[in-house]
Amino acid sequence: LIDRLAKRSRPCNGISTAPVRDEYPGKIFRVSGRPLLWTVLFWLHSIIRTLGLEPLVVYHNFFNNNGVTSLHCWNDASLLAVGTKKAGIYYQHRPTLVASKVDTRCIFGDDNNTGNNWKRLDYETKFPTYSLASSNAEQKTLYCGGGNRFVSVWKDKNGPLQMPKFECVQELGPHTGWVKDLVLDAQNHILHSIGCNCIESWDCSSAPMQHLAKRSIENSPVLGSTLSSDLLCLCLVERPSGSNGSLLVSGGVDGRIHVWSSHLGQGNHQPLCAVAAHDGRVNTIVHSSSLNAILTVGNDGVLCVFRISTSLSSPSIELLANFNLKPGSAELRMTAAVVIDPPAKDGECRLALGSSDGAVSFFTVSIVPEEDVLLSKDSASLFLEGNPTIYAMAHERKQNTSQLWIGHATGLSSIDLAS
Repeated sequence: LIDRLAKRSRPCNGISTAPVRDEYPGKIFRVSGRPLLWTVLFWLHSIIRTLGLEPLVVYHNFFNNNGVTSLHCWNDASLLAVGTKKAGIYYQHRPTLVASKVDTRCIFGDDNNTGNNWKRLDYETKFPTYSLASSNAEQKTLYCGGGNRFVSVWKDKNGPLQMPKFECVQELGPHTGWVKDLVLDAQNHILHSIGCNCIESWDCSSAPMQHLAKRSIENSPVLGSTLSSDLLCLCLVERPSGSNGSLLVSGGVDGRIHVWSSHLGQGNHQPLCAVAAHDGRVNTIVHSSSLNAILTVGNDGVLCVFRISTSLSSPSIELLANFNLKPGSAELRMTAAVVIDPPAKDGECRLALGSSDGAVSFFTVSIVPEEDVLLSKDSASLFLEGNPTIYAMAHERKQNTSQLWIGHATGLSSIDLAS
């Protein structure tokens, strides 16, 4: 009955997502804008989930309308970093993932009273934090990119067995614009950051960090890109040690995807190849090792799947498939994506997607013989209350638990996923 009610077309805040439901049917729950009967059934269903009979539980942390613009989880799931629209940068230390549900329900209403094991970095800035990255080499290091056009570098002074205490040791910049994304290439000890149409690269092995190179892209009438070539997102495609090095993939305002060499050897300062991928902004690029492919989402509501050749001598990028996730809706934008690891099996990738109307959807992408790509919508989907725009998503797994973090215009939400 809940499914039948959920599939009915009802606009919320002027946006109707019925066409997406028709295209990819499944369980979609809307917290607001429904009749009383649907609301009662929804909360009854939530109680059943809370009792452990179903694998999906949602917690909301509204930060007192302090929007979350960036998220980052450490590889060992011991730390979660949060960047906000109102310039605050927070982190939470958790030796075990979600030791108690109370710990995940922190309200960030007051910058000086975070509580619940959340700490705020002592950083004087009035600009949002748009990007986060980290390193576990020797001591924990946090990199924060913001609207002030700098990357702040933070070192943990307490060591691995104590509660982290971060201290700002350096600022990298200024960049030519907002630092919208950061990527750390641990193999080559290089941090990549973007500002406007430029990629800046920094040597992490030196102290202080040194600037290595500045690479830029220009307009391309051949690829249909005659307006802004500003960059919005980065993704690192790691390759085995001893190979020609990892690849860096960038996406921008004009819808193009560029592939670069992450290693800054001689002649590696130009894009290796490029392709027109989206009609408008490319908001997120993620890499799936199980598919050996990259996946992109953008303002056009399309999910694209690309295969990148591993040879630097003859690089190429091939579009395997694209899927329109918002048929008939011109207003809905796909704004965030994250791969949920590990995959169920080789040749499959489970993907969580966030949109401009607060929808969190789960898809499985499969590549079958002869390079056919299949997209199926998983049974569990939801809408965040108030339909806030989703800015960032992060997934972390530890022991037998799995959690999805969602940063959006009104704060932070988390979802406990089935192991």
